[in-house]
Amino acid sequence: MRCRLLLTLILIAYIGGVAYGQTRSNETCYLFIGTYTHSKPAKGIYVYRFNTADGSLKKVSNTENITNPSYVTLSPNGQYLYACTETQMPNAGSVSAFGFDSIKGRLTFINKQRSGGENPVYASVDRTNRWLVNANYTEGAVSVFPLNDNGSLGIADTVLSYLDGSIDTPRQSRAHVHSVVFSPKQDHFFAPDLGADKIRSYTFDPIRKHPLQPAAPQYATTVPGSGPRHLTFHPNGRFAYCTEELSGTVSVYRYSNGQLAPIQRIASYALHQDGYAS
Repeated sequence: MRCRLLLTLILIAYIGGVAYGQTRSNETCYLFIGTYTHSKPAKGIYVYRFNTADGSLKKVSNTENITNPSYVTLSPNGQYLYACTETQMPNAGSVSAFGFDSIKGRLTFINKQRSGGENPVYASVDRTNRWLVNANYTEGAVSVFPLNDNGSLGIADTVLSYLDGSIDTPRQSRAHVHSVVFSPKQDHFFAPDLGADKIRSYTFDPIRKHPLQPAAPQYATTVPGSGPRHLTFHPNGRFAYCTEELSGTVSVYRYSNGQLAPIQRIASYALHQDGYAS
């Protein structure tokens, strides 16, 4: 738990994303920090050892020659790390795979694949370690990659692209998928779309050749102009929470059998009389 809490405390301008993984000791864990390498002196993905007993951090290693590894995620088996790479670059975008040596705390590059769209910003691995799904923000696409036994990425099996937008013309002229999240039982899959004010919904079956299929209904509609960004589920599996970037709110949903039913919406900050957030 203390490892998770630390993720919200790292405030460095060039950080792109953070993931964590437990070591053999219950008092230490690894932190993986993605960075935008066009912001010097960022070099790539940094590996830190974090002591949960005293709060200390110690840098262990970092990658080299990886461009803009922003969002990073660890595979459920802890053996591999995947990163959205070549983020925020025109006509580019990739997802990269790394092997992780938990003894030495080092990452070794395995391979990369085209992300299926410009500006990849989020990635999730299913608990069978067979599939990775990533979100491409700028082109509003969801890509599905098979994972090989050695952790390497296969070529994208499916790329689902969307064009619809919403009412905030400067920010919502088209779809902008911002995250991709498995349901608690991993029988469904959700993709908040900031550009279209929708949380897109799919069924998921890791045994199928094409594991993602549109659900019914195919999406939950959010408040126009809200810009849904990230979704997470309560540990009890009965509720979901979605941050809305454009409106600055958090929406609460009751969750059951692939269905999201809205039950609350609350501001994430308060405004002073001068219009500035507190």
